[in-house]
Amino acid sequence: MHILFKTLFLFIILIQNYSFVFARAWQTDSIIVQTDSSFKSHTYPKRLAIAGGVTVFTYSYVYYYMKTQAWWKESPIAFHFDAGRDKIYARGHDKMGHFFLGSFVSDRMGALLQWSGIEKSKAALYGALWSSATQFVVEVKDGYAPTYGFSWRDATWGSIGCFYPYLKLKSRFLANTEVKFSYFPREYGPIIDLTARKRTATWHDDYINQTYWFSFNIKNNISVLKETKFPNWLNLAVGASLDQYTDGHGQGNHQWYIALDIDTKRLFKPKKLFWKTVVNSMANIKIPAPAIQFGRNVPFKFYPIYY
Repeated sequence: MHILFKTLFLFIILIQNYSFVFARAWQTDSIIVQTDSSFKSHTYPKRLAIAGGVTVFTYSYVYYYMKTQAWWKESPIAFHFDAGRDKIYARGHDKMGHFFLGSFVSDRMGALLQWSGIEKSKAALYGALWSSATQFVVEVKDGYAPTYGFSWRDATWGSIGCFYPYLKLKSRFLANTEVKFSYFPREYGPIIDLTARKRTATWHDDYINQTYWFSFNIKNNISVLKETKFPNWLNLAVGASLDQYTDGHGQGNHQWYIALDIDTKRLFKPKKLFWKTVVNSMANIKIPAPAIQFGRNVPFKFYPIYY
């Protein structure tokens, strides 16, 4: 996942997150907003205008910043596809990042559209299409870069992530799942930028110390537990990261984790807007918890607390 893609979504997160969380805070207190089947779609023009204005401003500012600060500045060449570099330099781990960020932005865009009065399924679909289109435009632009090239792998995994919030509305299993992210610079020393092959302080290129998680609710997904007092906020998560031998040229191993997790929305159930904002902001952050590590050529290890 190259610097442009990540920085683009980091800016979107920073600028739009408060608007999106504010939108979700006004919805019904449930894992899927507006789950009441009696809800009637009614568009609020002022809210829709605010949503459009926030989006246009954000993307305009991000594009300006990219062009002047962070995007590639070499002279463009003829459009071309990635020759395979993106498949090996981070061992495919960056595709999880595309999935996660696509899902994150799509979900919040959908929530903002719901706040504007658009029916939840349509809002989720529009959010997915918008987020997917954004990633496609970025990839097309990179198709003219001497260093990169259009990556159909990045575009595909990003788009799948974009439609994940929409699919959660259609699947009982997925409705009780969440994709999450954790980051902590462990024993591997200074952060390594696998793209530039140099040490850097840029955490979002530090794939070795990033872990992406698929967390699912235990009680709601195991039928025998549904009528018990088993805590409905306790999740089980499967995570993936890379080991310290990853060198950017195809070497390195995938590390897998199984860990306990907490569904903050089910655990805290806040009533006030401020605390709803805090809890919803934590929804995609993996809470530190006990975990086991395993994988091919990776030592089996137990962590009392893993982040």
